[in-house]
Amino acid sequence: MELNYNTIPIVALIECQEYPQVQEENDEQLLTSMMQLCEGHILNAVFLIGDCFQGDWCENSLHYLCRQRRVFQGNNLYSKGASYSMREKLLQSEIGRDYVFLGKDKLKSNVGMQVIREGEETYQVLLDAGENWYDAGKKIDFMLEGGNVIPLQITSLQQGTSKTADFILSGLPMRPKKTTRIHMEIHLQSESILQIKAVDMGFGELFPSSKQEWTEEIALQ
Repeated sequence: MELNYNTIPIVALIECQEYPQVQEENDEQLLTSMMQLCEGHILNAVFLIGDCFQGDWCENSLHYLCRQRRVFQGNNLYSKGASYSMREKLLQSEIGRDYVFLGKDKLKSNVGMQVIREGEETYQVLLDAGENWYDAGKKIDFMLEGGNVIPLQITSLQQGTSKTADFILSGLPMRPKKTTRIHMEIHLQSESILQIKAVDMGFGELFPSSKQEWTEEIALQ
């Protein structure tokens, strides 16, 4: 896990590697792989998860890993992680506000749009990077200032880039400004594909809904 201190919030990137050369319960092979992994890197903590680490077969590897590092071992790390995750969702900690973790299955981009609220332009968050992509979603109602385009701002925390994706409501009835209410639903089809649905809600009895719907898929990267 590497930290990028040039972003706000600080991005923690998680890299996965496989070591097929390490055979089960082979202390020498595990030690060699761990030495290669640690060379040139500062590793503060190591988590050993799985039944394969039970017993004393990896004594030399453990002796090496425990030098100036904290080493955690045990299958209860999954349940502890789930508990910490739920606590973070209910009551976000300071470190949760300052850091975002972009590992496997995590949304790696912020998605939002500029809106006018109480006469002032502001940024409306739709999706936050760091969420599990399969849990991320948003429903929102808003008035169109005019036209038939909804510009979405997509900011990649992994690449440090930002782009605007236009969601065009083709065939939307022409109405005066601020007389078209849109209901929009947004969620992810995959880690990198955004799906959007919009419905024309009209403007009360003055401008009834056309009942039109629009859907579109947008690539986040």
